[in-house]
Amino acid sequence: MFDQIPNVRELCLHGWEEDSAFDHPDLSKLRNLRSLKLYRPQLRVFPKLPTAIRNLDLSYNYNMDLHCLESRQNLEDYNLLDLEFLDLRFVPDLSGQSLVDLLHPSKGKLKGLNISSCSHVDGMSVNQLITNGYLDEIVDLSLSSLEIDDSIAETLARLSRDLKRLHLSSTKITGVGVKALVLKPQGMIQELVLNNCTGVSIDAVEFAKAKGINVTFTFPDNLRYGRRVRLS
Repeated sequence: MFDQIPNVRELCLHGWEEDSAFDHPDLSKLRNLRSLKLYRPQLRVFPKLPTAIRNLDLSYNYNMDLHCLESRQNLEDYNLLDLEFLDLRFVPDLSGQSLVDLLHPSKGKLKGLNISSCSHVDGMSVNQLITNGYLDEIVDLSLSSLEIDDSIAETLARLSRDLKRLHLSSTKITGVGVKALVLKPQGMIQELVLNNCTGVSIDAVEFAKAKGINVTFTFPDNLRYGRRVRLS
């Protein structure tokens, strides 16, 4: 099929059966491909990709094994120098090291990253991405349901100068981290998503809103990680 569309620039494949011919897609010959979305497929391995991709969406690949021989071989050939947007949410096998390997060719160029609910990406891995310059130009970042606490929020506030939209739902952030993000020295955040953040008080939310930030927040019943912080 891919041989019949050699000049395609955008491609979206929305799911296919587990035993189909697309279990091991080879898209490496689509040299003009800029945007690829493989949404809710049953990929077992990481696909072969052309180098010109700027927008890559492999989200909801629950069964993809990044450590099998075929995936490792494809990842060795992976060289997306111009990658700007990467969506890997709900890819359970993604590790911190795998993420570094994916981002290394385009280090510092990434504008959008979604790794929400990638359970094997820990807080230390996220912190290393920030401090080692992988997210220097990030604008849209989704870290929901990861091990994100106030220290990582403070690092983001200090080093991510272009950050505008940040999703931190179901993380351990408290009012301390919210305050750091609201008052970040290099440009104001425009949107914060804090649903089910049990350590964030309504005062912290109102403080962010008063500064002009669009905050999405569901008020939790119990403030498990809550810390008092002077917001004014």
